[in-house]
Amino acid sequence: QGLIRSLKAKGLASGTVKKIYNLVQTSFRAAVKKEYIARNPFDYLDDGEKPVVEKKKIDYWTKEEVKQFLSSIEEGDRYRIIFILAIYTGMRRGEILGLRWKDINFETAQIGIRQILGFKGKLKDGAKTDSGNRSIAISPYVLSELKKHRLIIEQEKRWRTDKDEE
Repeated sequence: QGLIRSLKAKGLASGTVKKIYNLVQTSFRAAVKKEYIARNPFDYLDDGEKPVVEKKKIDYWTKEEVKQFLSSIEEGDRYRIIFILAIYTGMRRGEILGLRWKDINFETAQIGIRQILGFKGKLKDGAKTDSGNRSIAISPYVLSELKKHRLIIEQEKRWRTDKDEE
């Protein structure tokens, strides 16, 4: 009980307290199994004394808030697609920044998560976890926005090429 109270008093998040609790409890369980100690002190805790992870309430945007936000970004803005992908697909930042054109199947309306842009700008093959390696179905709206974005990129490339030739 003292351990749990001291961890909470330090201001640690409930998830961190629970992880430390689980680690120490597992250690004591192993000590009992190997007969280093007679009983696990954690067995004496009542359910009300055990740490519980507090679920935070997530505040989602309404459809109107999404529309208002996206309407505040100009159509030709090359960063608009980042927000569209995040909002409509739930892709993580590293997944969006690691996305390549070859990861998008325009015929089947699918995005394959094949690499992520990790810490310090390093590209990593695969997602953060095995379940992160996945395909995401995209709506006709997202598909059309991706096509618009591709045109913007192609126009920028042509513009740069024209500038270089001058």
